[in-house]
Amino acid sequence: MLGQRIEQRMQEVGIETQTALASRAGLSVQYVNGIIRGDRGKRLGYEAALRLAKALEVDLIFFSTDTAIAVNSEASNASAGGVVG
Repeated sequence: MLGQRIEQRMQEVGIETQTALASRAGLSVQYVNGIIRGDRGKRLGYEAALRLAKALEVDLIFFSTDTAIAVNSEASNASAGGVVG
């Protein structure tokens, strides 16, 4: 599950709380909490995925095994279907 992998990665990079992750990613604590708990569904916005990837020091592929990432149309011509994952 994505939430468990995020929590594991947080430990690996020394991010102690969801509040700290949210702050690093520039996202709300409620949004990050919802992703970790699995309340946000199977789709993660492209900008949120980028911000979380940077904060967690991972590539976007980290999110793609559990979650579809909405593709930024300006940033990617590689995805014909509009979703990565």
